[in-house]
Amino acid sequence: MARGYDESTTGAIAERAGVSIGTLCQYFPNKESLVEALFQAHAADLLSDVDQALARSADLPLEESVLALVRAGLDAHRVNPELH
Repeated sequence: MARGYDESTTGAIAERAGVSIGTLCQYFPNKESLVEALFQAHAADLLSDVDQALARSADLPLEESVLALVRAGLDAHRVNPELH
């Protein structure tokens, strides 16, 4: 949404995605549902990254595990910061 949330319309989003507005609305009846789907996908990716960091650091000493988790959190904020 290069225009920002308030200025974006489902018509503009469909055009940018290269689909008809009818097709877009079959899956996302309004702008809010589209943004919610984007947020859910982004959150799932971030949680997966944090889970992987936890798994990799499970056998490390506590101090190193905490550091790995902090790094994972910082890395997460670098992924599509506009959604944060």
